[in-house]
Amino acid sequence: MRSCYIWVAQRGATMAGEHSREKYFAGAGVVLFALCGLVLAADRFSDRTERSINATDCKTRLSGAAALPEDNTGRLRIVGLLPSRVELGSTLCIAVAGVTSQTKLDALAGTVSEMTTLVADRSRLLQNARSAAAQKSADENAVAAAEQKYRQALVELEGARSAAETGQAPVRLSLFLGGKRADHLSLSAEAGPAIQYLTVALAPAAEADAQAGEFWRTLLAGPTRATGARFWDARYKVLPVGLSRLEGDNPEPMVQPVIDVLVYRMSLVMLGGVGALCLIAALVLLARSTTLLRDHAERPDAPYSLARVQLAMWAVLVFFGFVFIWLVLGRMNGILNESVLVLLGISATTGLVATQMPTRSAAPAAAAGDPAPVAEPPKSQSFFRDILYDGAGPTLPRMQMLAWSVLLGVIFVWNVLTGFAFTEFDTNLLIMLGIAGSSYVAFKPVETAGPVAPPVTPPAPAPIVQDGEAAQNGAAG
Repeated sequence: MRSCYIWVAQRGATMAGEHSREKYFAGAGVVLFALCGLVLAADRFSDRTERSINATDCKTRLSGAAALPEDNTGRLRIVGLLPSRVELGSTLCIAVAGVTSQTKLDALAGTVSEMTTLVADRSRLLQNARSAAAQKSADENAVAAAEQKYRQALVELEGARSAAETGQAPVRLSLFLGGKRADHLSLSAEAGPAIQYLTVALAPAAEADAQAGEFWRTLLAGPTRATGARFWDARYKVLPVGLSRLEGDNPEPMVQPVIDVLVYRMSLVMLGGVGALCLIAALVLLARSTTLLRDHAERPDAPYSLARVQLAMWAVLVFFGFVFIWLVLGRMNGILNESVLVLLGISATTGLVATQMPTRSAAPAAAAGDPAPVAEPPKSQSFFRDILYDGAGPTLPRMQMLAWSVLLGVIFVWNVLTGFAFTEFDTNLLIMLGIAGSSYVAFKPVETAGPVAPPVTPPAPAPIVQDGEAAQNGAAG
């Protein structure tokens, strides 16, 4: 027992002495992200009343809605919505009226009744013609004409019944949110002008890059509205709701009620943001005290490597961008795209090739006849000086590579925060970044590793004095 206590104490002292701050920050970040996952999971699997509303509940809560005379004319309108605030995965209940004109239904029913009467009349006439033919009081031509009229009446009756069935068949209604048609969300309503209650599940796409995923990302992008005055209140998007019986791009009802769609919970985003800052702080502290981002893996005081810094930057942006989209949309599949993978490949290749390229020595020139001096290994001056300067000063390839990396990184972050999607970088932009990285790698062998030392100048030799001259000089003195 005592030996275990001693081992734990020694281990704790070792951990406290070696990269303790990095471990604390990293541990805090992991714990905060775990809390985000638990909160998100608890929210997804919770069975709240507003999320599980059905048509019966909707009818009970919207029972005060009254029918209008215009409903009989087939003018589609939305009577009410429940709930007023929804989120992805919840159910929206819509009370609609005027799906089909009552006049149209009455006309179809009247046509069926008329055709039924006509068929009965033609059938009676046919029976009379056949009886007359049997009694030799009518010829066969009269019977044939009566049969033709009877069959024509049957055809007309079947057509009327088919039209009536079509008119009374369920009507497909297309849902519009924010003026955009949701092709993956549709409702089926009964034919008739009366008020009826429909439900639709606002389910997110299984794949973030599917048509439904693109619809939700486009819909939820842009400015949001807080539920209260506090900064950590949830952010919602106010969207008008419309319906259409047609295949057009515009909803039919002139008056469109609005709903608030939850975009993200600011408290959850803040929790994840603090966790991200903790992990980034751990990475920065680790990079300062180790060779993680250094140009030489064997010395922790070596200059920072621009290629490794670029690779680390994109790895961090892609990871935290992925987590942010997952927390907002609740989906993980289809978030990564080809351009981001190519970008990571370019950064990794640049970093790998840069580590294999030699750097020109900054050793001072040796004097004639002296052994060649040993070059001192370069040491870190400062972060920005290391990634932008070689031993002689700033270099254009380094500045070009850093400028393009920062520019594309800003575009990437902006698109993730506002559009909830990874940026689809143009092929030419990726080629440009590859050219910048290639230029940096190509010029690296001719860069000076450290501060340029002045050449060693040997001391001037002493003048040679002859013995006679020395004696004369002594006598003169």
